Amino acid sequence: MVKPPCRGHSRPRRRIRSSAGSGATLTANRVVALQISGEAPAPGYSFNQVNLGDGIDKLMGQFASPHHVGPSGLDKTELWSYGPWPFSFEVRGDRVTSIRISDPTVGAK
Repeated sequence: MVKPPCRGHSRPRRRIRSSAGSGATLTANRVVALQISGEAPAPGYSFNQVNLGDGIDKLMGQFASPHHVGPSGLDKTELWSYGPWPFSFEVRGDRVTSIRISDPTVGAK
């Protein structure tokens, strides 16, 4: 699926989905974001020893408290951000349900 250009960029973004719950966003044929989602662990796709399905105790043990918690846009799901670092987690029912890593230079002014 081709998306409109992201703010500050003239080239279109493209989202690529692979197996259940994983995907990438490309700009100018360059990966600018990776995300895995789901409630069950996805072997080989952990981030700094945090995997899908892990409890918030493990998440906080690795990264401490998030810098910002807000709605994720999904029902009963929070978005935990750790800015200025370019990663975030979605949490539902005290479990990690999504891990996203993005290029912080994309969309920066």
